[in-house]
Amino acid sequence: MSVGRIQALLLSACVWLAVGMGSAAACSCPWVLEEENLPREDFAKRRFEQATDVVRGQIVDLRAGETVLRQGHRIVVAKMKITSTVKGDIPPGEATILTMFGVGDCGIAASLLTAIAWQRDAILEVRKLPELPGEYMVDMCGYGRIVSMRE
Repeated sequence: MSVGRIQALLLSACVWLAVGMGSAAACSCPWVLEEENLPREDFAKRRFEQATDVVRGQIVDLRAGETVLRQGHRIVVAKMKITSTVKGDIPPGEATILTMFGVGDCGIAASLLTAIAWQRDAILEVRKLPELPGEYMVDMCGYGRIVSMRE
């Protein structure tokens, strides 16, 4: 991959992060549609309040491609070193995080890539998947942010 392409990807991820991890227009987050008049800070607060499990840690690996499948569907798979549980009962340690690609499907692959590139912690709402034990789903409908350098 060329340097220009990497820079373009990082720039698009930065723009996406500036807009906010929960402000997807193309995907379907029912509670976002119901409360679209809330200020951005209130969206984040509401998402956190509604979350069951929120963890903090580093994204250390990200994979996607024709051989990266779950239940027959292409998906983005990240490895996260969870350092702390912010809310809920997910234990610290290595976890497998799943998301979609982020092109109208609510995925947050660009944010996960940004967390790796900037070597920053991510704080994410993770949802347990009964059909895939030990793996967790993240998307734009849940709480999430990349930790700033000052935190």
